[in-house]
Amino acid sequence: STEKKELVSMLTNLNYQFDGLQKDYPGGEGDWHFVKDLNDLTEETLLKSFTKQRKSLVKKAKTFGIELHKLKRNELYKFKQIASSTSERRNYDDKTLDYYEKFYDSFGSNAEFIIASINFKNYLEHLQINQNELSKKNKTTTSLSRKKQSLS
Repeated sequence: STEKKELVSMLTNLNYQFDGLQKDYPGGEGDWHFVKDLNDLTEETLLKSFTKQRKSLVKKAKTFGIELHKLKRNELYKFKQIASSTSERRNYDDKTLDYYEKFYDSFGSNAEFIIASINFKNYLEHLQINQNELSKKNKTTTSLSRKKQSLS
């Protein structure tokens, strides 16, 4: 397809970065990257800047007991395993572990490799709390319904 300069201009003005039109994911990357300026943002103001759908996804992630872990250089193999399985599933070429290690070394503290995992114990506890709350609501609703029927 042909490049639409007005759209490219509009998106770059919104902080997107355009790498030129490409087919699929050559080199494992898409054409567009969104860069959000996080300077002067707190966790609260960042969350407020999200759309309703994104806020919902963040809330949902918190209920799942998702934990983030910043990887050290000797843990990059974990990132590589995730990247490899994703590239196979989505049909694009992944980088080598050596690439990720050199990237890490080159950028130092400016490079962060973060993985997410689910703490199943916390998630189960959260589900049990929700189940108990729903059970209480159900009992209250049933009780009110019976009272209403007896008054009729």
